[in-house]
Amino acid sequence: RGGKEGRETGVIQQGATGSRTMEKKHLTYSRRTIRPDGGRDPSVRVIRKEAHASSVKGFETEGSREAVRFYMNAEKKALEATEREKKMMEILRADEKSRQESETKMLNRSLGIKMQEFEEEWLHKRKEMETHCASLLEAVNEKAEAQRHHFEEHVAAERIPPVKFSPLIRDMIKQGKKLAQAEMYNDVLLLHKRVEAGKMQEEESWKKSILDKQEVRRKQLEQKIAQEKRNVDEKVR
Repeated sequence: RGGKEGRETGVIQQGATGSRTMEKKHLTYSRRTIRPDGGRDPSVRVIRKEAHASSVKGFETEGSREAVRFYMNAEKKALEATEREKKMMEILRADEKSRQESETKMLNRSLGIKMQEFEEEWLHKRKEMETHCASLLEAVNEKAEAQRHHFEEHVAAERIPPVKFSPLIRDMIKQGKKLAQAEMYNDVLLLHKRVEAGKMQEEESWKKSILDKQEVRRKQLEQKIAQEKRNVDEKVR
């Protein structure tokens, strides 16, 4: 019987030790938090030694009653140690939970402050960027208007060179002079009408060619302005 009770006491001690190991696996402690003896109840080790000593005495005792008394005392000590350890673990859990909650609040507060600072800084930089982009767009638009104005002023100030009539018109003019000298007035009148009509046609063609050239230059200017605006748009995107 003494051997059987000794084995039971050993199982109790082993169970208590196993329970203690499981408790450790599920606990997480901050490395910054320093606790005496790792946060354990120092009396637990002493009580377990007493339980072990009582169990050994029970095994060595010859009388059954005396042995049972030692085994019961060992079991009582083992249960007391387990309860003490359990209470200490609950205290540690509560402390750790409180610490983590406080730390989380501090981290959230710090994060909130940093986020607010970041948003304020980003808003300031965004306003600066928007102002800079607006100034670039305004500058390119002002430059475009100035270029258009300068071009139109230059076109308006251009002197249209006189028409250089075709050889046909020049020959008809010479022929008209000869007819006038020969006093062939009817022929001169008819030729004069033909010359005037030819001159008008060539003058219109001449003016049209000049206006076409001006329009080509105007389109080239608009293409240049459009490219400059695209370059600025790419920068401000």
